Amino acid sequence: MPNPSTTMQPKDRILDVYGVFVRDGHRWLAIADLIALLAELRVDEQAVRSAASRMKRQELLVSSIRDGVSGYELSRRAAEVLIDGDQRIFRAPSSPESPAWLIAVFSVPESERKRRYLIRSRLQQLGFGQTSAGVMIAPAQLRAEAERMLTRADLHKYVSLWCGDYLGFDDLGTVVATAWDLDAIRNGYETYIATFSEVAGRCHEHGLDDATAFVDRMNNLGTWRTLPYVDPGLPAVALPQDWPGDRARALFDEIDKALSDGAARHFASVVGSEVEPVGEDVARAARRAKRS
Repeated sequence: MPNPSTTMQPKDRILDVYGVFVRDGHRWLAIADLIALLAELRVDEQAVRSAASRMKRQELLVSSIRDGVSGYELSRRAAEVLIDGDQRIFRAPSSPESPAWLIAVFSVPESERKRRYLIRSRLQQLGFGQTSAGVMIAPAQLRAEAERMLTRADLHKYVSLWCGDYLGFDDLGTVVATAWDLDAIRNGYETYIATFSEVAGRCHEHGLDDATAFVDRMNNLGTWRTLPYVDPGLPAVALPQDWPGDRARALFDEIDKALSDGAARHFASVVGSEVEPVGEDVARAARRAKRS
């Protein structure tokens, strides 16, 4: 199986560890423990320290000392980003027969044209597709996430968000195929399925040790995590009939659930504390998101 550490940034690995295991009242992690955990994912110590330092400057992590031990805890900003990530990564989007669309229209003065590129790139990172200059679209369920992202980045003053139905004139499938690179998204799903089908086969084996469960679970998460962003829940009615998205998500869910307990036990053995299963973390995050 390819090693995701060859393509994933240490920052992403750190956020994955915090996102799965370090939430709510247990948001702090000793730097020595973080280094030990990421070493198992083939991220070396210097890369971890450098990435954590950059994340501190980016206000994603907050450094603190507890009982004489140096470590980092999640910032409020990072916790919000992870809650948004929970909704995208762990929850399958609905696919209504008549989907509603979120439309982002932006206009930036020429004197601030760098912001035009920034708006476009940030919306693309959320999964928006571009229909024309200054107009991007996404499934309507991205509304709250897009609002938070644009506000955090201080870009909201340049963007108008609209929500509505597609009325024509081209076929909706043609519009979606023009706004999104469906071939690239399909290839991502199929590559994921081919890579992790073997993991699904062995994750149910008796005698799978907790350290292996931790590594396999984090590699599964790290590889899957980008796919729900390139495909932000595109409606089935606009996709080819043999679309592999549902098969890929079912495989991710199967592996994540099967490895959850063993991975949590291994994490606890390294940091020397009790941890809650990630399913509880995601459930709490979903409840908080609904209340917000």
